[in-house]
Amino acid sequence: MSDNQDKSRNQPYVTAVPVSAPIVITETTPVDVQTAAQLAISDNMIKTYNYRRSVMWFSGIDIFFSAILIVSNFDNPIKPDSHLRILYGNLAPQGAVAKISGKEGLRFEGKAKVYNSEEDAMEGILSNQISEGDVLVIRYEGPRGAPGMREMLSPTSAIMGKGLGDKVAFLTDGRFSGGTHGFVVGHITPEAFDGGLIAFIQDGDLISIDAENNQINLDLTEEEILKRKDSWVCPVNDEEGGVLDKYRSLVASASEGAVTTKR
Repeated sequence: MSDNQDKSRNQPYVTAVPVSAPIVITETTPVDVQTAAQLAISDNMIKTYNYRRSVMWFSGIDIFFSAILIVSNFDNPIKPDSHLRILYGNLAPQGAVAKISGKEGLRFEGKAKVYNSEEDAMEGILSNQISEGDVLVIRYEGPRGAPGMREMLSPTSAIMGKGLGDKVAFLTDGRFSGGTHGFVVGHITPEAFDGGLIAFIQDGDLISIDAENNQINLDLTEEEILKRKDSWVCPVNDEEGGVLDKYRSLVASASEGAVTTKR
């Protein structure tokens, strides 16, 4: 993870493609790479298709955009360094990965709302248990806890659907997809299944995320952390059986790439 952070410091963020937009670009007028890097999409006539997932139909239309900047240039990037941030702190001593472009802000502090699975979190989101200012925590979704480190696209999509995308933060020891929006932090290590601090978070605990200083911390005293650790019992059944049991016994931490060749 630290290698990625070193590289990201010198990697400007120059593209802003809205992956959840209601259109898909399928054809553009030919331009050379240098020109494309300096043009707004408004300078090209684009053949697009309006896409509606619910009924699966397409209607071809020509749209001329006039206000959306898709590609900036290296002299004036959208963000001077990468949108991928490697965070450390008491909540992620082995590291965590945040995808923060800057439009969400660079710092978030809020009270935890904790769920022990993706399914529980989805039920909580859809039943309006999440409020503005909350830090949504989904744990036991790491390489060993899930097992398999599931993608948390459904919960983040549900958050966006509730209009909370820019009003809450989202933490998990699982992973996110490239289409995820908002203030999100994944790959928190050590994971909950291995007794990482994320396992001891309780509803109402204060969590801070600082993407400028690459920090993620839980506001608890060492005494309280040790107290919770002593009383912790992992709620996940570790007797999966079959290939999942074998995978869980072999897989390494997400900070080491969740490979199965280290144990």
